Amino acid sequence: MEQTIFPGVNKIAVLRATALGDMIFALPALKALHCAYPQAEIVYLGRDWHAGFLPGRLPGVKRVVAVPPVKCIEQLAQGLVIDPAAEADFFGRMQAENFDLALQMHGAGEFSNPFVLKLGARFSAGLRSPKAPPLDRWIPFGYYQNEVIRLLEVAALAGANTVSTSLQPCLPVLDADLAAAAPFLDGLRRPFAVIHPGSTDPRRCWSPEKFATVADWIAGQGLEIILTGQGEDGARIQAVQENMRAHALNLCDRLSLPALTGLLSHSALFVGNDSGPLHLALAVGAQAVGLFWVEYILNSMPLLRGNFYPLISWQRQCPRCGRFLDKAEADHPAGPCTHYVSLIEEISPEDMIRGVETMLRVKSNSPSRYTPGCNG
Repeated sequence: MEQTIFPGVNKIAVLRATALGDMIFALPALKALHCAYPQAEIVYLGRDWHAGFLPGRLPGVKRVVAVPPVKCIEQLAQGLVIDPAAEADFFGRMQAENFDLALQMHGAGEFSNPFVLKLGARFSAGLRSPKAPPLDRWIPFGYYQNEVIRLLEVAALAGANTVSTSLQPCLPVLDADLAAAAPFLDGLRRPFAVIHPGSTDPRRCWSPEKFATVADWIAGQGLEIILTGQGEDGARIQAVQENMRAHALNLCDRLSLPALTGLLSHSALFVGNDSGPLHLALAVGAQAVGLFWVEYILNSMPLLRGNFYPLISWQRQCPRCGRFLDKAEADHPAGPCTHYVSLIEEISPEDMIRGVETMLRVKSNSPSRYTPGCNG
Protein backbone atom coordinates (compact mmCIF):
# COMPACT_ATOMS: atom_id res chain seq x y z
CA MET A 1 0.00 0.00 0.00
CA GLU A 2 1.32 3.44 -0.90
CA GLN A 3 2.37 5.39 2.16
CA THR A 4 1.84 9.10 2.69
CA ILE A 5 4.50 11.67 3.46
CA PHE A 6 4.98 12.30 7.16
CA PRO A 7 3.82 15.86 7.97
CA GLY A 8 6.11 18.66 9.07
CA VAL A 9 9.42 16.88 8.49
CA ASN A 10 12.46 19.16 8.44
CA LYS A 11 15.13 16.88 9.91
CA ILE A 12 15.61 13.17 9.19
CA ALA A 13 17.97 10.69 10.84
CA VAL A 14 19.04 7.66 8.76
CA LEU A 15 20.82 4.79 10.54
CA ARG A 16 23.20 2.87 8.26
CA ALA A 17 26.40 2.36 10.27
CA THR A 18 27.82 -0.33 8.01
CA ALA A 19 30.61 -1.11 5.53
CA LEU A 20 31.46 0.40 2.15
CA GLY A 21 29.32 -1.87 -0.02
CA ASP A 22 26.37 -1.46 2.35
CA MET A 23 26.62 2.31 2.06
CA ILE A 24 26.61 2.04 -1.75
CA PHE A 25 23.41 -0.04 -1.62
CA ALA A 26 21.67 2.79 0.27
CA LEU A 27 22.36 5.50 -2.35
CA PRO A 28 19.13 5.05 -4.38
CA ALA A 29 17.05 5.10 -1.18
CA LEU A 30 18.80 8.27 0.05
CA LYS A 31 18.13 9.93 -3.28
CA ALA A 32 14.44 8.96 -3.19
CA LEU A 33 14.19 10.21 0.39
CA HIS A 34 15.66 13.58 -0.55
CA CYS A 35 13.21 13.89 -3.43
CA ALA A 36 10.31 13.18 -1.09
CA TYR A 37 11.53 15.70 1.51
CA PRO A 38 13.56 18.27 -0.46
CA GLN A 39 13.35 20.80 2.37
CA ALA A 40 14.64 18.40 5.02
CA GLU A 41 18.13 18.02 6.41
CA ILE A 42 19.18 14.37 6.28
CA VAL A 43 21.61 13.36 9.03
CA TYR A 44 23.39 10.09 8.23
CA LEU A 45 24.22 8.06 11.34
CA GLY A 46 27.25 6.00 10.33
CA ARG A 47 30.86 5.36 11.24
CA ASP A 48 33.93 7.58 11.37
CA TRP A 49 34.84 6.81 7.76
CA HIS A 50 31.38 7.91 6.58
CA ALA A 51 31.99 11.28 8.25
CA GLY A 52 35.17 11.72 6.24
CA PHE A 53 33.74 10.52 2.93
CA LEU A 54 30.04 11.33 2.48
CA PRO A 55 29.71 15.08 3.15
CA GLY A 56 29.22 17.08 -0.03
CA ARG A 57 28.38 14.06 -2.18
CA LEU A 58 24.63 13.55 -1.81
CA PRO A 59 21.90 16.20 -2.02
CA GLY A 60 19.99 16.37 1.22
CA VAL A 61 22.63 14.57 3.29
CA LYS A 62 23.94 17.62 5.09
CA ARG A 63 25.76 15.95 7.97
CA VAL A 64 27.21 12.64 9.10
CA VAL A 65 27.26 11.72 12.78
CA ALA A 66 29.59 8.88 13.74
CA VAL A 67 28.02 6.23 15.97
CA PRO A 68 30.57 5.07 18.60
CA PRO A 69 31.45 1.53 17.49
CA VAL A 70 31.22 -1.57 19.63
CA LYS A 71 34.66 -2.49 21.01
CA CYS A 72 33.95 -5.96 22.40
CA ILE A 73 34.09 -8.86 19.91
CA GLU A 74 31.27 -10.67 21.73
CA GLN A 75 29.01 -7.62 21.52
CA LEU A 76 29.90 -7.16 17.86
CA ALA A 77 28.95 -10.77 17.17
CA GLN A 78 25.61 -10.16 18.89
CA GLY A 79 24.87 -7.34 16.47
CA LEU A 80 25.05 -4.37 18.84
CA VAL A 81 25.05 -1.06 16.98
CA ILE A 82 26.72 1.23 19.54
CA ASP A 83 29.30 0.96 22.31
CA PRO A 84 27.14 0.62 25.47
CA ALA A 85 29.54 2.88 27.38
CA ALA A 86 28.85 5.72 24.94
CA GLU A 87 25.06 5.41 24.81
CA ALA A 88 24.11 8.06 27.39
CA ASP A 89 26.18 10.81 25.81
CA PHE A 90 25.31 9.86 22.22
CA PHE A 91 21.55 9.61 22.69
CA GLY A 92 21.54 12.78 24.77
CA ARG A 93 23.07 14.64 21.84
CA MET A 94 20.79 12.99 19.31
CA GLN A 95 17.61 13.73 21.27
CA ALA A 96 18.68 17.38 21.36
CA GLU A 97 18.64 17.32 17.53
CA ASN A 98 14.82 17.06 17.63
CA PHE A 99 14.54 14.75 14.65
CA ASP A 100 11.15 14.68 12.96
CA LEU A 101 11.72 11.29 11.32
CA ALA A 102 14.16 8.43 11.99
CA LEU A 103 14.69 5.65 9.45
CA GLN A 104 16.20 2.27 10.33
CA MET A 105 18.24 0.95 7.38
CA HIS A 106 20.62 -1.08 9.55
CA GLY A 107 19.53 -4.68 9.41
CA ALA A 108 16.81 -6.79 11.01
CA GLY A 109 16.08 -4.42 13.88
CA GLU A 110 16.68 -6.49 17.02
CA PHE A 111 19.24 -3.92 18.17
CA SER A 112 18.81 -1.17 15.57
CA ASN A 113 15.10 -0.58 16.20
CA PRO A 114 15.66 0.18 19.92
CA PHE A 115 18.52 2.45 18.77
CA VAL A 116 16.20 4.35 16.41
CA LEU A 117 13.47 4.65 19.03
CA LYS A 118 15.97 6.16 21.49
CA LEU A 119 16.63 9.00 19.05
CA GLY A 120 13.30 10.47 20.12
CA ALA A 121 12.04 11.36 16.64
CA ARG A 122 8.35 12.19 16.14
CA PHE A 123 8.03 9.39 13.56
CA SER A 124 9.97 6.22 12.86
CA ALA A 125 10.07 3.69 10.02
CA GLY A 126 12.27 0.80 8.93
CA LEU A 127 12.91 -2.93 8.94
CA ARG A 128 11.69 -5.41 11.51
CA SER A 129 12.37 -9.06 12.26
CA PRO A 130 10.05 -11.03 14.60
CA LYS A 131 12.37 -10.32 17.56
CA ALA A 132 12.56 -6.56 16.94
CA PRO A 133 10.27 -3.94 18.50
CA PRO A 134 7.88 -2.22 16.08
CA LEU A 135 8.36 1.21 14.58
CA ASP A 136 5.56 3.54 13.46
CA ARG A 137 5.83 2.04 9.99
CA TRP A 138 7.77 -1.13 9.23
CA ILE A 139 8.25 -3.91 6.73
CA PRO A 140 9.37 -7.47 7.56
CA PHE A 141 13.09 -8.18 7.28
CA GLY A 142 14.16 -11.34 5.47
CA TYR A 143 17.68 -12.02 4.29
CA TYR A 144 16.78 -13.17 0.78
CA GLN A 145 16.07 -9.80 -0.81
CA ASN A 146 18.23 -7.51 -2.89
CA GLU A 147 19.62 -4.85 -0.56
CA VAL A 148 19.01 -1.91 -2.93
CA ILE A 149 15.34 -2.85 -3.27
CA ARG A 150 15.04 -3.52 0.46
CA LEU A 151 16.23 -0.01 1.30
CA LEU A 152 14.05 1.56 -1.38
CA GLU A 153 11.11 -0.11 0.38
CA VAL A 154 12.16 1.62 3.60
CA ALA A 155 12.22 4.96 1.76
CA ALA A 156 8.75 4.13 0.39
CA LEU A 157 7.52 3.63 3.97
CA ALA A 158 8.25 7.33 4.45
CA GLY A 159 6.18 8.20 1.37
CA ALA A 160 9.03 8.39 -1.16
CA ASN A 161 8.18 7.69 -4.79
CA THR A 162 10.66 4.93 -5.58
CA VAL A 163 9.21 3.89 -8.95
CA SER A 164 11.24 6.47 -10.88
CA THR A 165 14.45 5.90 -8.88
CA SER A 166 17.26 4.13 -10.71
CA LEU A 167 18.23 0.74 -9.31
CA GLN A 168 21.88 1.49 -10.13
CA PRO A 169 23.62 3.18 -7.16
CA CYS A 170 25.49 6.22 -8.44
CA LEU A 171 28.12 8.08 -6.45
CA PRO A 172 29.48 11.47 -7.53
CA VAL A 173 33.23 11.75 -8.01
CA LEU A 174 34.55 14.91 -6.38
CA ASP A 175 37.48 17.04 -7.45
CA ALA A 176 39.11 15.97 -4.18
CA ASP A 177 38.88 12.32 -5.28
CA LEU A 178 40.61 13.07 -8.57
CA ALA A 179 43.29 15.08 -6.81
CA ALA A 180 43.92 12.23 -4.35
CA ALA A 181 44.23 9.75 -7.23
CA ALA A 182 46.42 11.97 -9.41
CA PRO A 183 49.81 10.86 -7.96
CA PHE A 184 48.96 7.24 -8.80
CA LEU A 185 47.63 8.02 -12.27
CA ASP A 186 50.64 10.05 -13.36
CA GLY A 187 52.87 8.04 -15.65
CA LEU A 188 50.36 5.26 -16.22
CA ARG A 189 49.62 4.04 -19.69
CA ARG A 190 45.89 4.30 -20.27
CA PRO A 191 43.70 2.30 -20.27
CA PHE A 192 44.21 0.32 -17.08
CA ALA A 193 42.41 -2.42 -15.17
CA VAL A 194 42.04 -2.60 -11.40
CA ILE A 195 42.30 -6.08 -9.85
CA HIS A 196 41.01 -6.41 -6.28
CA PRO A 197 41.67 -9.96 -5.02
CA GLY A 198 40.61 -9.47 -1.39
CA SER A 199 37.41 -9.54 0.67
CA THR A 200 36.56 -9.36 4.35
CA ASP A 201 35.30 -12.95 4.08
CA PRO A 202 37.82 -15.60 2.86
CA ARG A 203 34.93 -17.74 1.63
CA ARG A 204 34.27 -15.08 -1.01
CA CYS A 205 37.89 -14.96 -2.20
CA TRP A 206 39.12 -16.47 -5.47
CA SER A 207 42.64 -17.92 -5.54
CA PRO A 208 45.58 -15.59 -6.28
CA GLU A 209 46.80 -17.98 -8.97
CA LYS A 210 43.54 -17.62 -10.90
CA PHE A 211 43.59 -13.85 -10.52
CA ALA A 212 47.16 -13.87 -11.87
CA THR A 213 46.12 -15.89 -14.93
CA VAL A 214 43.34 -13.42 -15.72
CA ALA A 215 45.54 -10.39 -15.00
CA ASP A 216 48.14 -11.69 -17.47
CA TRP A 217 45.44 -12.14 -20.10
CA ILE A 218 44.17 -8.59 -19.52
CA ALA A 219 47.72 -7.23 -19.75
CA GLY A 220 48.01 -9.06 -23.06
CA GLN A 221 45.14 -6.92 -24.35
CA GLY A 222 47.24 -3.80 -23.78
CA LEU A 223 45.94 -2.71 -20.38
CA GLU A 224 48.03 -1.73 -17.38
CA ILE A 225 47.33 -3.77 -14.24
CA ILE A 226 46.79 -2.13 -10.85
CA LEU A 227 46.37 -4.26 -7.71
CA THR A 228 44.39 -2.77 -4.83
CA GLY A 229 43.49 -3.76 -1.29
CA GLN A 230 44.36 -3.11 2.33
CA GLY A 231 45.45 -4.84 5.50
CA GLU A 232 45.00 -8.60 5.27
CA ASP A 233 44.58 -8.33 1.49
CA GLY A 234 48.34 -7.77 1.29
CA ALA A 235 49.34 -11.44 1.25
CA ARG A 236 46.83 -12.23 -1.50
CA ILE A 237 47.98 -9.28 -3.58
CA GLN A 238 51.61 -10.29 -3.22
CA ALA A 239 50.71 -13.84 -4.32
CA VAL A 240 48.89 -12.48 -7.38
CA GLN A 241 51.89 -10.36 -8.30
CA GLU A 242 54.35 -13.24 -7.80
CA ASN A 243 52.29 -15.52 -10.05
CA MET A 244 52.00 -12.96 -12.85
CA ARG A 245 54.29 -12.76 -15.86
CA ALA A 246 53.23 -9.20 -16.70
CA HIS A 247 54.07 -6.10 -14.69
CA ALA A 248 51.54 -4.94 -12.08
CA LEU A 249 51.45 -1.84 -9.91
CA ASN A 250 50.79 -2.84 -6.30
CA LEU A 251 48.86 -0.10 -4.46
CA CYS A 252 47.91 -2.13 -1.39
CA ASP A 253 47.57 0.14 1.67
CA ARG A 254 48.53 3.18 -0.41
CA LEU A 255 45.10 4.48 -1.43
CA SER A 256 42.74 6.50 0.72
CA LEU A 257 39.05 5.94 0.00
CA PRO A 258 38.84 9.22 -2.00
CA ALA A 259 41.95 8.17 -3.98
CA LEU A 260 40.42 4.75 -4.70
CA THR A 261 37.23 6.47 -5.83
CA GLY A 262 39.12 8.72 -8.22
CA LEU A 263 41.21 5.83 -9.51
CA LEU A 264 38.17 3.62 -10.20
CA SER A 265 36.40 6.43 -12.03
CA HIS A 266 39.28 6.46 -14.56
CA SER A 267 39.62 2.69 -14.91
CA ALA A 268 38.72 0.75 -18.05
CA LEU A 269 37.83 -2.34 -16.02
CA PHE A 270 37.47 -3.63 -12.47
CA VAL A 271 37.87 -7.33 -11.62
CA GLY A 272 37.29 -8.63 -8.11
CA ASN A 273 35.43 -10.61 -5.49
CA ASP A 274 32.10 -9.57 -4.01
CA SER A 275 33.41 -6.65 -1.93
CA GLY A 276 32.94 -2.97 -1.19
CA PRO A 277 35.40 -1.83 -3.90
CA LEU A 278 33.43 -3.79 -6.54
CA HIS A 279 30.24 -1.91 -5.67
CA LEU A 280 32.15 1.37 -5.46
CA ALA A 281 33.60 0.79 -8.93
CA LEU A 282 30.13 0.25 -10.40
CA ALA A 283 28.76 3.30 -8.58
CA VAL A 284 31.34 5.58 -10.22
CA GLY A 285 30.63 4.13 -13.68
CA ALA A 286 33.41 1.58 -14.18
CA GLN A 287 32.98 -1.63 -16.18
CA ALA A 288 33.30 -4.58 -13.80
CA VAL A 289 33.39 -8.35 -13.54
CA GLY A 290 32.57 -9.75 -10.10
CA LEU A 291 32.67 -13.15 -8.39
CA PHE A 292 29.76 -14.21 -6.18
CA TRP A 293 28.84 -17.16 -3.98
CA VAL A 294 25.27 -18.32 -4.68
CA GLU A 295 24.00 -17.45 -1.18
CA TYR A 296 24.90 -13.78 -1.69
CA ILE A 297 23.51 -13.16 -5.15
CA LEU A 298 19.97 -12.27 -4.03
CA ASN A 299 21.27 -9.86 -1.41
CA SER A 300 24.27 -8.09 -2.90
CA MET A 301 24.60 -8.84 -6.62
CA PRO A 302 24.01 -5.70 -8.74
CA LEU A 303 20.71 -5.72 -10.60
CA LEU A 304 21.72 -4.08 -13.88
CA ARG A 305 24.03 -5.44 -16.58
CA GLY A 306 25.04 -2.41 -18.63
CA ASN A 307 28.46 -2.25 -16.99
CA PHE A 308 28.54 -5.45 -14.92
CA TYR A 309 29.18 -9.13 -15.66
CA PRO A 310 28.55 -11.56 -12.76
CA LEU A 311 30.22 -14.92 -12.24
CA ILE A 312 28.40 -17.19 -9.77
CA SER A 313 29.66 -20.16 -7.82
CA TRP A 314 26.83 -22.61 -7.15
CA GLN A 315 28.86 -24.64 -4.64
CA ARG A 316 26.78 -25.41 -1.55
CA GLN A 317 29.09 -27.84 0.26
CA CYS A 318 32.18 -27.07 2.29
CA PRO A 319 35.17 -28.39 0.33
CA ARG A 320 36.73 -29.70 3.57
CA CYS A 321 33.94 -31.28 5.60
CA GLY A 322 31.29 -31.65 2.90
CA ARG A 323 28.53 -29.99 4.94
CA PHE A 324 25.72 -28.34 2.99
CA LEU A 325 25.74 -24.59 3.68
CA ASP A 326 23.27 -21.76 3.43
CA LYS A 327 23.86 -18.15 4.45
CA ALA A 328 22.73 -18.60 8.06
CA GLU A 329 24.90 -21.66 8.58
CA ALA A 330 27.93 -20.07 6.95
CA ASP A 331 27.65 -17.00 9.21
CA HIS A 332 27.01 -18.86 12.48
CA PRO A 333 30.23 -18.71 14.55
CA ALA A 334 29.57 -22.13 16.13
CA GLY A 335 29.03 -24.02 12.92
CA PRO A 336 27.90 -26.47 11.76
CA CYS A 337 30.91 -25.66 9.56
CA THR A 338 33.75 -23.47 10.81
CA HIS A 339 36.03 -23.84 7.78
CA TYR A 340 36.82 -20.43 6.33
CA VAL A 341 37.82 -21.65 2.88
CA SER A 342 36.83 -20.33 -0.52
CA LEU A 343 33.41 -21.31 -1.82
CA ILE A 344 33.94 -19.80 -5.28
CA GLU A 345 36.86 -21.87 -6.57
CA GLU A 346 34.65 -23.74 -9.05
CA ILE A 347 34.75 -20.59 -11.22
CA SER A 348 37.55 -21.03 -13.75
CA PRO A 349 39.93 -18.43 -15.23
CA GLU A 350 38.32 -19.19 -18.60
CA ASP A 351 34.93 -18.18 -17.16
CA MET A 352 36.42 -14.93 -15.92
CA ILE A 353 38.16 -14.19 -19.22
CA ARG A 354 34.84 -14.59 -21.07
CA GLY A 355 33.34 -12.02 -18.72
CA VAL A 356 36.27 -9.67 -19.17
CA GLU A 357 36.03 -9.98 -22.96
CA THR A 358 32.36 -9.08 -22.78
CA MET A 359 32.95 -5.99 -20.67
CA LEU A 360 35.84 -4.82 -22.83
CA ARG A 361 33.61 -5.10 -25.92
CA VAL A 362 30.67 -3.33 -24.39
CA LYS A 363 30.65 0.44 -24.72
CA SER A 364 30.04 2.11 -21.42
CA ASN A 365 26.27 2.57 -21.18
CA SER A 366 25.96 2.70 -17.41
CA PRO A 367 23.70 5.42 -15.95
CA SER A 368 25.15 8.90 -15.74
CA ARG A 369 26.77 9.78 -12.45
CA TYR A 370 24.64 11.00 -9.60
CA THR A 371 22.79 14.23 -10.28
CA PRO A 372 20.61 16.27 -7.97
CA GLY A 373 17.49 15.68 -10.09
CA CYS A 374 14.73 13.54 -8.57
CA ASN A 375 13.82 11.63 -11.72
CA GLY A 376 17.23 10.23 -12.64
